[in-house]
Amino acid sequence: MRGLVDDIVSQMSLDKREPQRDSLVKLAELCEKNNFRAFDYSTATLKKIESDARLFSSLFEFETNYPSFVFALATGVGKTRLAGACIYYLAQMQGFTEFLIVVKGETLYNKLLNDLNKSN
Repeated sequence: MRGLVDDIVSQMSLDKREPQRDSLVKLAELCEKNNFRAFDYSTATLKKIESDARLFSSLFEFETNYPSFVFALATGVGKTRLAGACIYYLAQMQGFTEFLIVVKGETLYNKLLNDLNKSN
């Protein structure tokens, strides 16, 4: 896990962005404790993930039948870049191929695509 996280941190320039780097590390640690691909996403399973997530001083509430993650970061500090880093990590380590990103308008979506294309 650590090798991939370090590679993503380097490629996405998160080494100079401590909150983003720390958020990615926390996601990776949560993934190590919970193989999301193997879960049935029952209420009990989601409660376990929520309990594990609280260890990172963040509140995760799954109002859906699948895990969703929220990182509270200040405006203009690189949430789009963090989203790209998390997507790449989840695709590589958990095998996810589909992601739902909810944003207002197309500006952030286009920015994420541009950031992802630059890092390839």
